[in-house]
Parts: sequence; C-alpha cells; structure tokens
Amino acid sequence: MSEKPADDYYFFPSGGGIINTVPAIIRRGYGDYEAMYQVMDLFSPARGCGLSVRALDDQGWHKVLALRKVIPDVGESNEEKLSVSMKPEYKWTNPLEAVEGTSFAYEYERRTRAPQSQAVAPVAGDAASWQKTASFAPSDVVLAVHPGDWHVAMKTYADWAHKVWGFRPFPSALKSIRDMECPGWGQNILFKDGAYRTDFVKPGADCIELMSWWEWSPLGPFKTPFDKLETTLTPAKIKMWEPYFVKDPVTGQMMWNNQPGDYKGYNERFGGLPAFQKAVKTYQDMGAMVTLYTDPFRLDGNCETGEKYGEQWGVVGVDGKKTTAYEVWNPCHNLAAVRDWVAETMGRVMRETGADGIRLDEYGHRGYACYDETHKHLYQEPGLTQWNKGVSDACQRIHAEMDKVRPDLVLTTEHPGYDYLLRHLEGCITYDLTSMASPLRPLECNLQRFYFPECKAYELDHRSVDTLNHKKFWNTVESFERPFSPVMYSILNENEDVYQGRDNTPLLPTLVQFVYANRFAGAGKTMWHVYNATGHTVEGLVLMLGGATLNMHVVELLHHEELPVLDGRVSLYLDRDDVACVAVLPRVLQASMKGEVRLRDRQGGTLVLADAKGQPLLKQEVTGAAAQLNLRELPEGAKPTCLKLLRSGQMVDTVMWQQAR
Repeated sequence: MSEKPADDYYFFPSGGGIINTVPAIIRRGYGDYEAMYQVMDLFSPARGCGLSVRALDDQGWHKVLALRKVIPDVGESNEEKLSVSMKPEYKWTNPLEAVEGTSFAYEYERRTRAPQSQAVAPVAGDAASWQKTASFAPSDVVLAVHPGDWHVAMKTYADWAHKVWGFRPFPSALKSIRDMECPGWGQNILFKDGAYRTDFVKPGADCIELMSWWEWSPLGPFKTPFDKLETTLTPAKIKMWEPYFVKDPVTGQMMWNNQPGDYKGYNERFGGLPAFQKAVKTYQDMGAMVTLYTDPFRLDGNCETGEKYGEQWGVVGVDGKKTTAYEVWNPCHNLAAVRDWVAETMGRVMRETGADGIRLDEYGHRGYACYDETHKHLYQEPGLTQWNKGVSDACQRIHAEMDKVRPDLVLTTEHPGYDYLLRHLEGCITYDLTSMASPLRPLECNLQRFYFPECKAYELDHRSVDTLNHKKFWNTVESFERPFSPVMYSILNENEDVYQGRDNTPLLPTLVQFVYANRFAGAGKTMWHVYNATGHTVEGLVLMLGGATLNMHVVELLHHEELPVLDGRVSLYLDRDDVACVAVLPRVLQASMKGEVRLRDRQGGTLVLADAKGQPLLKQEVTGAAAQLNLRELPEGAKPTCLKLLRSGQMVDTVMWQQAR
C-alpha cells in the first residue's frame, strides 16, 4: 500500500486488536478466544488508504486467522500463539511463506470427506456423518480497497455482523453497572451468625455476583470423604482445594462449596430457598444488582444430574480419557442434551431465586475438542473443535429461557470468546490487559467496547497491571473486582448519556507519538480520554479537537482544570501511564465564589458542589435562570473544587470553583 512495504501498518483482531507496523507472524484461532473477529487490514497512513480482507461466515465456524509481514534483513516478532485443542495432524503448520510484504490467510482444519461416488446425505444432528458426504466449502471472503485506515475495515465488518446476526437490546440492564464484586468464594461464606450477610453491599459495588449459593457437598472431589482425600488427590491438589473445604456455619461439618452441580437445593441449613430469596431481595433493596455465579462446564458427580449423566456427557480428551478439569465431569457442549439441560436449569434458577442474572464461568474460553465416539456432536466433526459454536448455541437457549422469566435479565460469561458468541450476551469478563496483552500492543485498546457495545466488557486485572484503573477508564470498559476511584466513578455515571451511546471512536490521532486518545460523543458533549504511553512525562500540546468549539469550553474532569484552546489544540500535563478526561462542554454555568449562579439556557437543574475526589459536598435544586447557593450548609473544612450542573443525573456543564468569579 505504501511506497515501501516497511511503511505499511496492519490490523489483526487478536484480543482488543493489534495495530502495528513491525514485521511479525500472527496466527490465532477464531472460536478460541484468540481472534475475536473475521477481518484483517493493511493500510498506508501516508497514502490514506488500505486493503481489508473479511470472511463472510455467518455461522461462526472455527478457523484460524493468519498474518505475516516480512521485511528482508529485519527480525520478525513471533506471535503464533495457537492453542487449538485438537491433535496436531488436523492443523496447518504455517501457510505463509517469508515473502516480502504482508500476507493473509484463513486456515481450516483437516476434514475427511468421501469420494463423490460414495457420498451419502448427512444425518441431521450428527456432525460425524459429514465425513460420509463429499462437500465442504469455506466461507466467501471479501477483498476491499478503502479510504482511511483500519477503522473503516473494522466498522464495515461490525456493521455486517450486526446485520446478519442481531444482538441483545442496547443498552441493557447493565447500563449503569460500573463494577462487579463477587462475595462467597472460599472461606468468605455468604452466611454467618444465623443469617445471610449484607456487609459486602457497598457504595461503588453496583453488582454483586454471589458464589457458592447452591447446595454444598459433604464429600470432596470424586465423592471422596475428607479424611481420605489422599487416596484420590495429590498433595498439590489437596492444597489447591483447601480454601473451598469449609466448615458449615450452622452444623460445623466439613463441606466442599466449590463443586457446581445441577443447582438443585439452597442449603436447607441456612433456611433453604425462602431464606435465599429473602437475601436476594434485601441486596436488591440496598441498591445492588444481584447475579449468580454458575459453571456448567463443571458437573460434580455427587448430585442427581452428575450421578446420572456426568460420565456419559463428559468430554473425552485427546488421550482417550474423560477430562476431569477441576476434579469434576466436564459436560460436552456439542451434545444437544447438555445444552438443553443447561438452558432449562438456568431458567429454573432465575424463576426460583428472583436474581437479576447469571454468569457462566469459563464460557468463552477455547474449551475442548471431544473425542468421545459415542457422542452425537451437533457441530464438531471427529478430530476437530467447534466448542464455542456449541457454547454460542447454549447461550442462545439459556437466554430464551431467561427471557421467559424477565426480559431484562442479564447473561454474562467469563470470556468474550468471539463475536458469534457476543450476540447472546449482555456482558462478559475480559482479560485484555493481561492474558491478551502483546508486545505488538503498546497500549491495550479494547475494540469490543467500541464496535460491539451490546456485550459490556468487565476487565478483570488478575495480574495487577492497572491498579489505578487508568487503562480501564481510558477504554471506558467496566471493572470486575476493583471499584473505580470516586472521581472516575462520578464521571462515568454523570456522563452515561455519552459513554453508553454509540458515537464512540477508538484510537484517534494526537499531537504526540505514543499518546493515545479515544473519543466519546453525545448529549451535546464530547469526552476525550487521553493516555500517556510514552514512558515519560508529557507536557504541552497534545490534542487536536475536531468540530466547532463556539459557545463551548474545555475542562479536564479528573483534576478539575479549565483548559485553554489554541487553534483547536489543547495542552496537557500527563505523568507516565497517566490518563486524562478532556470534556468539551456547552457554556451554561456561571458562578461566583459568593454562591451566585446563573444558567445561560434558563432550564434549571441540580447544582452539585464537589471536592477533588468527586464527592458531593452540597446539592441544591435550581429552577429557571439563577440561584443562590447556601454555602453555610457546606461541611466544616470542606474544600470544593468544582460546581456541576446535572439534569436527570447527567452532567450538563461544570466550572472550576477556584476560578469562579
């Protein structure tokens, strides 16, 4: 595309997205939570154009996307992180030779087919029968020259995906859920001193996901008595499970509380289903959304369904043995009976408990290739993997059952999997900052958040690489198990009319290399989130604002600073790995330090005087065009930093209190 191939940039849809120019070979599985989308792009910033390639597979079949950029005498970054769970002889090795320039490929696993003369019709519901047919055709592919860069290719693909699939209603009931907390793990038991606890319902924890709410087991893994665990588990396994071997808070009996089964029973010792229903209602009345942890990839043998079907339904691995990940049976989701069981079970749990939704743990990861020859797999041919296609079908069935209970119930998973799965979800955990990080991604931008916002991303920073939530805030993804700071929390909530809309664009140019900007627009406001990934402090002109700024002003909301604009350019001070929130707002508020306030649009609202942490110090309603703040009601020693005008809880304008005249 460029005069020299070395100057070409490429886009590859791994994790939140890889956009780079360095020579590399990248191969990732679509359907393995590796390649999220079926589009790749090559573009030339100098010439302002690009070439995209996208597969028109509307059925979500597993495939591998491959890209290779080669520049003679320049080292190549190896990103061949394929983790396809099947035998090596079914996979390609590397389809792309070391040819100067950039190459693309879609790889499909080896398939067995009969000669045309011996071909027979397939048997409905039995993917193994396809091997006796004669045909297989990969999906069509579109090659398209386009103006601009990768944004054009990604938007075109996202528009196609929304057209052919359809997604859950947007925004969903998760619209205002910034943070999810998950009490009940291990020794952090939900029930204490004769009642369900309420201490974990705290400000900022918008959703609580309850763990180990089901009937616990009096036996350990593989139905082993606790005093005989060494007969079935290694010392390392026993140590791993010790946090989940707990003393019952009522009887004192040793129990295993992390053994998902068939979700029948609600610990009668705690009061059974009525007590649990009451607890759920109490949490909701306290202001929290209540969801339930589940993991149908695990089925303990010490329950009715596990006893009857666990081994029969279980996955057979490449070694020919039943898999027992987490010391339980692992139901094969390419079996129709398993998907029906999961859907019926989740629907029943929603009807019984009154909770607001369910999370399916493990769903969305690469899963298994099942080698059980007695299984009638719906999608998976022998030797291949179509795990997440089966999982996607299961999620569709689950949500259909949930919708019968309440259409606004939310379904979330541990991983996004791929876009074919996203369409059935309101949200999911993402590991974009950790598991999906790459040297080819100098800053992790989560494109799911921008192009598929129907499934909200809740980033779980399990390696503590973003302890201040700067990268989460820059992306405006939500958080799993780490609340935002009060000032970030108030910004995200009070500008929800912007962030939860669709006019959002990632990775727009800035005036400084390695300083990155995302733009969010709506409700007459524009928010620029700017991140400094240079590795050093930046001070000076950073951002070029697009659009007219007449009757507007520019405010940095995290540090409460009015910013001057020079020829549409904005200066910032950013520490290394720091983030800024630059808001372009209509000039509505005028205020003096004496508390005199005027509203240019004369429409009234709620005035909020807040401190540097975003905490409100004084609230006062105003009608019409003017008001006098009662500053005597300020707490003693209060230090206001800004005055905000809210309408229906959303910010219209803000002025810096120290600069009020």
